[in-house]
Amino acid sequence: MLDVKIILYVLLGFLINIITILLASLRYKYILGCAKEKISLLHSAYLFCIAQVVVYFDPSRIGSSVVKSLASNKLYKTSVRGPFLVTIFEQAFDYLWQIPFLFIVIFMVGKNFLPSIPYLQIIILFFIMTLIMLIILKFNKFFNLIFKKVIPKKILNLSFFKKEDFSDVRKELLDYFKKPKFLIFVSLLTLLVVLFAPFLITLSLLPFGVVLSYQQTFFIYWIAFIVGRLSGIPGGFGSRDVTLLGMLVYFGIASGVALKAILLYRMITLIPSLFVGGSLLLYYGGKYGFKIFSKEES
Repeated sequence: MLDVKIILYVLLGFLINIITILLASLRYKYILGCAKEKISLLHSAYLFCIAQVVVYFDPSRIGSSVVKSLASNKLYKTSVRGPFLVTIFEQAFDYLWQIPFLFIVIFMVGKNFLPSIPYLQIIILFFIMTLIMLIILKFNKFFNLIFKKVIPKKILNLSFFKKEDFSDVRKELLDYFKKPKFLIFVSLLTLLVVLFAPFLITLSLLPFGVVLSYQQTFFIYWIAFIVGRLSGIPGGFGSRDVTLLGMLVYFGIASGVALKAILLYRMITLIPSLFVGGSLLLYYGGKYGFKIFSKEES
């Protein structure tokens, strides 16, 4: 018979995951509102779950942008263009902070294992800060690289995108990055997700009697998450899990316990999105999907 504490930890894990989804959805809702498109927080969460399901199974990693835009248009009567721009902005914004952030976090975790070379830590920090400064000073060039990654040309060749509506996509996305108040609010919403998400690791470990500090779970979660994202593998499957295993073992957890915790973590994070997003995709995909793609083929 399962211990009541274990059931409680798992239920808390699901609650934390739902709150994390709502925080991410709040950011999407806010940015969409700035693009003069209105949807509720609940509808934003539905779109988040739909996009997550597509990310889990789409090797190209571009399907979520298309599906999220079309789902928003068909279900909540927005334009296709607004949600598409917002989704692309979110992806570009996340790449821009996650790449230097990964270097900083890895440095913080591994600095105790650096060879005892005088001033080596200062030199590494200097290179990290130089990378951040280059991103700021050469922002347009970095943005162009990320833009090509998150919005391949073949997306705009799909028939349900009107090319004239997307001719100035790059310029409009750049304009978003030139609004200080807007960026500050988006950054604050992102920070809430950044600070809240590591509790998913905490609650995946507690059923097995493992307690780590918040700082440790913070490092574990975000190193694994960003590595999984940069790997290009749908949902970070494999790459994120191997990184999680390595980080948990690094912090002194037995590999067998670590594997069980990773499995529980995947269940906690996958089940809500798969249930909600999968159900919506099955129902509305059958209702609208064939019509949309039959137009493309004709």
